[in-house]
Amino acid sequence: MRPFRFGTNLRSVDDAASFARWAEDAGFDALLLPDHLGVRLSPFATLAAAAAATERLALGTYVLNVPFWNPAMLAREIVTLDALSGGRFELGVGAGHMRSEFELAGIPWEPFDVRCARVEAFLADLDGLLAQAAGSGDDDAERGLRARRPSVLVGASSDRLLRLAVRRADVVAHAGLRQVRGAKLGTFRMLSAEEYDERIAFTRAEATAADRAFDDLEHAVLLQHVKVTDDRQAALTRLADDFETPAELLATTPFVAVGSEQQIADQLLAARERYGFTYVTTHRPSAEALAKVIPLLRGAEA
Repeated sequence: MRPFRFGTNLRSVDDAASFARWAEDAGFDALLLPDHLGVRLSPFATLAAAAAATERLALGTYVLNVPFWNPAMLAREIVTLDALSGGRFELGVGAGHMRSEFELAGIPWEPFDVRCARVEAFLADLDGLLAQAAGSGDDDAERGLRARRPSVLVGASSDRLLRLAVRRADVVAHAGLRQVRGAKLGTFRMLSAEEYDERIAFTRAEATAADRAFDDLEHAVLLQHVKVTDDRQAALTRLADDFETPAELLATTPFVAVGSEQQIADQLLAARERYGFTYVTTHRPSAEALAKVIPLLRGAEA
């Protein structure tokens, strides 16, 4: 079983450099940026600032919206950030899910299968794109950047993206939210523990079909909410209203962690056994809570 890794994303206009230093000191392994339009930070510029402020923290996209990007221009951003960070960049990609953002950018909104095909084509061409973006000058003044292929993460819950992740990625980022059928795009529901048993069974079967061991892949979970509290039931009841989700589901889903520090640590250890989740990430508002649990989980591995 892999040891735990911990990541937190940065979604607001916080001082990226100071937050990155805090995350590194708090025991996190990675600082992550999503790829959204609107009042959101630019992933590559923000991660470059974080790289300058830290020494060991991995810097990742979680996840890039591949259909937003021209592949050659995206490869240039990847090569540049990897060079500026001393090889600490980790590439996370997805197919995009917010039609409103495509409309805001003036980018055609394509069917899900077409967007997935763009992700698949990009990963298939990644090595060549990185080599082209790095250049090949002959002397020190013109020598190109190092075209290192970073670790690749694919965000997935659908059959098609899970199948792609198993075949092309180093990390499978298991999504805990699913579009509500028939509702406005961007309306999500939380997956239950039993639903994710099925998703993990599918992933295992696909890994076997691809001649890859399930445990050779790193499996990431994005905790939608982490709350350290001595009154777990009361916190779950309040959270049920926020997520419009039954408290009973929130109590068992692997995508929410509520309870005492030891209860949360025990939950994450159990999720590692049940689902294979070893890369635990969360949103910025929950980072301080998860940081309190990290020492317990490190201690359990000592």
